[in-house]
Amino acid sequence: MVGLSMGGRTILNFAIAHPDRLLSLVPVDSGVTGLTPDSEFRKRLEKIVTAANAAGVDEAIRLWCADPLFVPAMGSTACAPALTEIVGGYTGWNWTADATDLDRDVELLDSLASITAPTLVIVGELDLPDFQTAATAMESHIGGARKSVMSGVGHMSNMENPAGFNSLLSEFLAGVS
Repeated sequence: MVGLSMGGRTILNFAIAHPDRLLSLVPVDSGVTGLTPDSEFRKRLEKIVTAANAAGVDEAIRLWCADPLFVPAMGSTACAPALTEIVGGYTGWNWTADATDLDRDVELLDSLASITAPTLVIVGELDLPDFQTAATAMESHIGGARKSVMSGVGHMSNMENPAGFNSLLSEFLAGVS
């Protein structure tokens, strides 16, 4: 299973709940609940939630696309149009519903050691500190996990350097039996 960002948390939760139902795991630029979040990033997320509820989802999307999280991707002429289209289609459900707490899932940090599947943790060199810390935590808490830092890319490493990402993924999957 491969999951990017919040999708990475989803696959980590799946791996913990259903260890017999996956062959390997690749969380990419993913966070881990149970770690202390960066207060500046948290403040920016709260501002986006406030904007979504006060001014609408379009304003929240505008702020989200301008956030430092996406600066490397939005600076790429190859990546920015696709990311803008993807984010532009986002409903903002977790900003406007009673689901604004992005950390409602299981405290992952305490459960990472139960993951036994071969695991490759990918993080962009330019990703935010929260995701760097989470990648290190996954590498140290998941037995046999290997962390790979993709140079010159941020949070959207698969979109910012597709060839490098696919090479890492292919190499890892070739070694999984």
